[in-house]
Amino acid sequence: MPDILIVEDDFRMRSLLGELLEKDGYTVNAAGDGMSAVTALREHSYDVVLTDLKIPLGDGMDVLACSNEVNSNTPVIVITAYATVSSAVEAMKKGAYDYIQKPFDPDELLLLVKRAVDYRKLIDENIRLSAELKTCIGDEFVGISKGIAKTKKLVAKVAPFDTTVLIQGETGSGKEMVARLIHRLSKRSSEKFLPVNCASLTETLLEAELFGYEKGAFTGATQQKKGLFEAIRGGTIFLDEINNASQSVQIKLLRVLQDGTIMRVGGVEPFEVDIRILAASNSD
Repeated sequence: MPDILIVEDDFRMRSLLGELLEKDGYTVNAAGDGMSAVTALREHSYDVVLTDLKIPLGDGMDVLACSNEVNSNTPVIVITAYATVSSAVEAMKKGAYDYIQKPFDPDELLLLVKRAVDYRKLIDENIRLSAELKTCIGDEFVGISKGIAKTKKLVAKVAPFDTTVLIQGETGSGKEMVARLIHRLSKRSSEKFLPVNCASLTETLLEAELFGYEKGAFTGATQQKKGLFEAIRGGTIFLDEINNASQSVQIKLLRVLQDGTIMRVGGVEPFEVDIRILAASNSD
């Protein structure tokens, strides 16, 4: 569970904040002055710091400066009274995540802390992905051009989210390589990655391969066959040269993208599939 540091000199307020956050599932440590807060920050890593601006043996600005020095990724929320709102704004200019004004609504505070925790998780995830990206880029991406650098950043940005991605580029520019890297850095990395070249298959064959077919759906369909969308359940399918797929196939693909369901050729009932679709096109 996330660790929160509360810096507040008023015992009642400190206890109230601690109890409120602990009830919401957080681990809480508290300091009653600036010196104690600085010591706590240097001895332990916190997910969020919640500090009053007016505290003895220093002030909230000192706590903010120390937190930024020790770990600049830790969100610092400043608690302020009406008379010191301008100081809170100044704190935000110096890197504070946000501020909340006394007296505050407990639910408002909990929502702000949750946002800060989610923000910290997002930063940590980006750091992890960047590290993984650097580890595997040596095998696949070579180059230091602005284009390569931009591609690396985009891959790291879209990989963790289970969204459909369209990769555009000229033939031979490495679109499949980008798709494989997105899959490798995604939460589906332990599952299959399957590339399909839409330009190499006829409309009928591509539809049957992707969606499967029922027995008797067409001449020669002597038994039911699962399509690739079913076969790689949980994995990632890469549809290369998607622009060459027929309108009929693209309409069926739209259903997959919209509601995550497919229907086999000759079938009458759609059913859900669990896949991520990456696609590529050599034209706009």
